[in-house]
Amino acid sequence: MKITHWLMITCLVVMILPLVAFAALFGLLQSYDEREGLAEYMDVMERLSEVEQVIAAPSLYRIQPQDKFQAVSRVADHSLKITLYRADGVQVFTSMENKLLPSMYRVNPEQLYENLYKLEQSHDTYTLKKPMFEKGTLIGFYEVTMVREKWLNAFQYRTYIVIGCAVLFFIALYGAALIVIQRKLNLPMKQLMRQMTAFARNELVPDISRSSKDEMGALITHFHDMREQVGQARAQIAAEQRERDYMVASLSHDLKTPLTSIRAYAESLQQDKQVTADEKKEYFGIMLDKIGYMQQMLDDLATYTALRSTENGDGQEQVLVDGEELFDMLFSGYDAVCAQRGIHLDIRNEVAGVYPFHAKQMMRLVDNLMGNANRYTPHGKTIWLGAFSENQPLPEWLFPAFVDRVQAWRGNALVLLVQNEGEEIEPQHIEKLFQPFYQADMARTKSRNGGASGLGLSIAKMIAERHGGSIGVWSAAAHGTLLACRFSYEQGSDREDE
Repeated sequence: MKITHWLMITCLVVMILPLVAFAALFGLLQSYDEREGLAEYMDVMERLSEVEQVIAAPSLYRIQPQDKFQAVSRVADHSLKITLYRADGVQVFTSMENKLLPSMYRVNPEQLYENLYKLEQSHDTYTLKKPMFEKGTLIGFYEVTMVREKWLNAFQYRTYIVIGCAVLFFIALYGAALIVIQRKLNLPMKQLMRQMTAFARNELVPDISRSSKDEMGALITHFHDMREQVGQARAQIAAEQRERDYMVASLSHDLKTPLTSIRAYAESLQQDKQVTADEKKEYFGIMLDKIGYMQQMLDDLATYTALRSTENGDGQEQVLVDGEELFDMLFSGYDAVCAQRGIHLDIRNEVAGVYPFHAKQMMRLVDNLMGNANRYTPHGKTIWLGAFSENQPLPEWLFPAFVDRVQAWRGNALVLLVQNEGEEIEPQHIEKLFQPFYQADMARTKSRNGGASGLGLSIAKMIAERHGGSIGVWSAAAHGTLLACRFSYEQGSDREDE
């Protein structure tokens, strides 16, 4: 039960407790009246009969000294009041004098005629009023009032019982409230404060085993969720910091070698000691290659940083483009590059429809994948480059060892495939291929021939993910390697045959 509900119920119980006590007291008195009412009535009538025998003397209804009323005074006591009146309403005797009234107090005669012969019952008294006659002549009235002592004693006793029970119930309710507040509010609050303090100090946070669904349970659950989110954010920040440190160290190492070479060749050219014209030309070529390598590394680093810091790289939005025209443009220009290295290039574009793409980023993606494949394809071998819509089957040139796995991975998505013949990538390296500056001997993020920044595949992976896709790699001995990107887009419209 929630704390607010419990407190509302407690307040309701406290508010209706007086009503319950009053109802209980009323019920007890009603029960007493039903059980003892007849016996009390008989006792009253018996005593009234005794009193009437004393006050029946006609001589008592005249004004006379008080010692004439001694017999009446002996009958009366603290629980029995006797009052005698003359016929004209003058009070001649009362067993309980009221010092505020004169001794010759007169009552309106009309009041004396009200409720004659009727035994009136109130919550604490019985009252009987009758006229007195002598030889048929009205000489006065008497009024007898009897206190209901038994009833008052029963009322007092039952009142004490009800009040005592109410007090005990209130004490029990108060104790229960203290226990509930201690268990549901104070103790969890102290535990939560200890957790928050430990979390703020980056210390080990003590665990709280709490499964209740009240407000404190919800608060603790929200704190645990927040702690996990902050912990994940801290871990991500720490990982990014380690990655930055690693990138700086790797970049410093990778720039140191070409800079050393450039300096050595520059010093040789400056001193101009026994350097032939052909050697100068060679030195300048090497320096330009090194400078180009460093420029490529800086460009890749800038692209990598932009992709990490913004949602869409350089800030441009993805736009709907014709898929066939886009991939025709992306695949153009690689024939000459492959021909220079004696590599055969097989291109196939089977994309139809309109898709949301970032053209500049897609150019960078294909460049990185093709540059990686070109560096690791031996002379005389083949690179296959293709893009296929979700409704198109995989190409027949796909290595048989990859077909089933790629088909299951592809699902119903557009795929970009770059496959090359070459050496197998060992499984332990495949998992780390997309880490920036990964430096395994067989890893495809590092070129054994130079010219690779170590960020190409990391950038390709980030671009694919920016487009809501993913990238996968498969490699097999005696075949080669396949890099594939899938884009889970539904085409906006089919191209019509012209």
